[in-house]
Amino acid sequence: MRAAIAIILLSVLPGALCAHHSRADYDTSAFVEMEGELASMRWIKPHQSFEFLVEGADGEIQSWNLEGSGVYSLERSGITEDLYPIGERVRIAGWQTRTRSRGFFLTHMLLPDGAELVLLPTANVDRRWSEDFSGGAWISEPTSSQDGSLFRTWSTESLDVFIQAGLGIEVELTEEAMAAKALASEFDPCVASGMPSAMVNPLPVQLSDHGDFIEIRLETFSVVRRVDMTNSVDAETVPLSKYGYSTGAWEGDVLEVRTTRVNWPWFDDAGTPQTDGVEILERFTQDDDAARLNYTMTVSDPASFVEPVTLAWQWIDIGERFSPHDLCEAE
Repeated sequence: MRAAIAIILLSVLPGALCAHHSRADYDTSAFVEMEGELASMRWIKPHQSFEFLVEGADGEIQSWNLEGSGVYSLERSGITEDLYPIGERVRIAGWQTRTRSRGFFLTHMLLPDGAELVLLPTANVDRRWSEDFSGGAWISEPTSSQDGSLFRTWSTESLDVFIQAGLGIEVELTEEAMAAKALASEFDPCVASGMPSAMVNPLPVQLSDHGDFIEIRLETFSVVRRVDMTNSVDAETVPLSKYGYSTGAWEGDVLEVRTTRVNWPWFDDAGTPQTDGVEILERFTQDDDAARLNYTMTVSDPASFVEPVTLAWQWIDIGERFSPHDLCEAE
């Protein structure tokens, strides 16, 4: 028996974008509003968290743990640390946890001055209370840099565009892969993913040319991939690793990167399995005006996938400062 599984890129976003706990832990079917004191805040990439004090029905003060979208994602939408009025009363909206006592995913906040913070970074989320609001969709102003090189820092234009790239794509699994998926454990957002899912994230990527090799750096978890441009090594002699062994070649103006020798067991962060026979072909192509970088990834693994799976999206240059991080507090 085989089954088709729809990929939604939101399900494979890294911990750097979302809350420390899985989004699946929250009841997103209904928004809940509360009022109370924003007692304290932790704002360190990749996560934000707050202590929120609420008076219960019995008059006792309850302490709630608020989480929300990642720091990078909020900063791209114009939300900065200084906007939060620590020590003051605010109204909040969001989703309660399904499994943990007094856990809450923060989506909106009404400030004492009547301004509103929209804390889900997509264009599909509206303000709730005020016409004076900040946040929402990402801010993307292309840089006027004359650097036409492939080798620079590239950014996702919007979270909505990134998610849309995965809608409608299907992975048809073999019977063996279906059985393995049924036994998959819950994804830990504080463990850096291997290939190919390491590349499937909306945070900045930086490419740099070192002659015999190219470095692909990901802001998430400070991942560094090395692409061998000499093709002088027998791949079979290279030890297996979570990022594998990558070789590159130029096909005209297109950079092609082929990766094998991967021992990361998951295709995505939703428990879709892959084997160490997986092969990943990436293509990096600039538009004619060099303002956009088109990216295509094709993943082949006959033991897991009935057919190769292809994902594609674009990056733009908005002049971001590359800021790798690997901070991820334990439970």
